[in-house]
Amino acid sequence: MSSSAPRQAQLPLDFVIVGASISGLLTAFGLARSGHRVRVFEKAPEIIRHGSGVRLAPNSMNSLKRWGFEAQIRKYGSPVQGTLFMNMEDGKEIGYTEWADDLVKESGSVWCAISYTDFIRILYEAAASVGVKFYTSAPVASVTPPEEDAENQRPFITLEDGRTFDGDIVVGCDGAYSVVRRVVEDPDEPTEPQHTGLISFAGDVPMEEIAKDPYLKKDDIINGMPFWATTNGALRGNPHVGTDGKHYMFHLFWKEDMDVETTWEPVVPTDSLTITKAPGLHQSVQRLVKLAPKVSVKRWDKWPEVEDWVDYSETVVLVGEAAHPDSVPFGYQNAGNPVESATVFATLFSYLRTRSQISTFLHAYEDLRHKRAREFVAGESETAQLFFLPPGPERDRRDKQMAGTLQMRGQTGWDYEFLEQQWNGISHVWTYNGVDAAESWWVEWGILAERAQLSNAESNGNGSSIRFDTLDINVSAVDHE
Repeated sequence: MSSSAPRQAQLPLDFVIVGASISGLLTAFGLARSGHRVRVFEKAPEIIRHGSGVRLAPNSMNSLKRWGFEAQIRKYGSPVQGTLFMNMEDGKEIGYTEWADDLVKESGSVWCAISYTDFIRILYEAAASVGVKFYTSAPVASVTPPEEDAENQRPFITLEDGRTFDGDIVVGCDGAYSVVRRVVEDPDEPTEPQHTGLISFAGDVPMEEIAKDPYLKKDDIINGMPFWATTNGALRGNPHVGTDGKHYMFHLFWKEDMDVETTWEPVVPTDSLTITKAPGLHQSVQRLVKLAPKVSVKRWDKWPEVEDWVDYSETVVLVGEAAHPDSVPFGYQNAGNPVESATVFATLFSYLRTRSQISTFLHAYEDLRHKRAREFVAGESETAQLFFLPPGPERDRRDKQMAGTLQMRGQTGWDYEFLEQQWNGISHVWTYNGVDAAESWWVEWGILAERAQLSNAESNGNGSSIRFDTLDINVSAVDHE
């Protein structure tokens, strides 16, 4: 972990986090390292579970590096140089994207892929080391916020076995089908998914098996992040160095006629999947899937945008996929939003000094993250749609436009014009750092809000509202400690 001592919140709170997801574990760690008391409730019997790949672009690594995770991630992960795009039907190479070393360095961090199991283990061990308490086999049935205008009440969760636990703030990190989100959203307009019939599969194969296969042992597959796509499916793979040797992990997106739950918990044998026998698919895809003895399974549905991330009582908040359930499961950086949101949220609350700041920090988090998270998901979705085109003129135009990029593989000595063009396309995404974003907000707006609160308290005013750019900050003269 980081060698520098973390900032300690002057007012420690009790946080109840629902879900030991990436966002849940990282939020828990960030809050606890700054002195808050944190409990995490996970419905699964174990925190560290089977999964596939986590793809960490420089924006994710920037935040994780600030909190001291870089060395462990690089130990168990593998650097990613580029992506070869291929037609899932015939194996034809469509295009290639490689990120120049100079641009990766300029972004502040490396591009790294790591197994879900190793990443969760790293986060879990870090959270436990700073005092986070974990409750497993603890499914949450409901969340109850304080009644409107009620003072000195705290939100509480009720487990399916009837036990209740309260805290100052309940944080929903429980994924797309979030229980916590039910109390945050408008009850008259609940967020309902549109079932697509598409399923996400996560698999893991020992690299030695990949290296034996003549269809799969190409350098662009073994050392890259290849992406196969067709009209109704896609597969993305990447290598990683796990605790038990080098592996190859993949995310498969495919239509299967099966009754699937909404989490990654179900594990099924790959020989039961129709893709392994489906006609009209290239052997490389089918052979890769068959090499994995089992896969984790999750239903993938389309969701409308979640407008509100903070409830009316300002004691319940959503972080990660609970706030943006429309995330693309096979996206090129599938942990970007959870990592960014968790680090922003926890960093803001490291500055907490009075209860009157809680509302300010909750809405600052929502304001800092809402637009970027939406853009993040939209970008991933647009990219996916580009590769799901059916045979026809549009697909032909796409292939023709991307054909030139195939010549870039292994290229060195990039010219300035190309580097500038590539940097302009990725700098907004890659240079982001959740810790820096929260700290910048504090310097620009948070200190001013705090001074205004103190001034109002000293003059015994009734409170006021300060507007900073697009952010409304409610300032109260009353401290409910």
